[in-house]
Amino acid sequence: MGALDLLNSLQKMGLRLSATGECLRAEPKAAITDEARGLIRAHKAELLAALRQSRLESITEDCAEFYAERAAIAQYDGNLSLEQAEAAAQIATERYRRECWRT
Repeated sequence: MGALDLLNSLQKMGLRLSATGECLRAEPKAAITDEARGLIRAHKAELLAALRQSRLESITEDCAEFYAERAAIAQYDGNLSLEQAEAAAQIATERYRRECWRT
């Protein structure tokens, strides 16, 4: 069973997993069974990697949308050329990305 399959199985058991550093958090506590606890302990590294990858993909998608929005605003509302708007959007997106990773 892969990490994504395992995450889906745990979700079907009523659990939500989140990662903070090297720690996994399973909620709600009332839904944690001995079986779920064993699976989480046995596959902790894979679960952490899957959750990080999922977060990275989410941030990447958010950043792409943010970049496109910033570039359009700079070009049309700021009366900038396409090249200037894209440069301004790149700077804003890098700031946004740093903020995303801080949380």
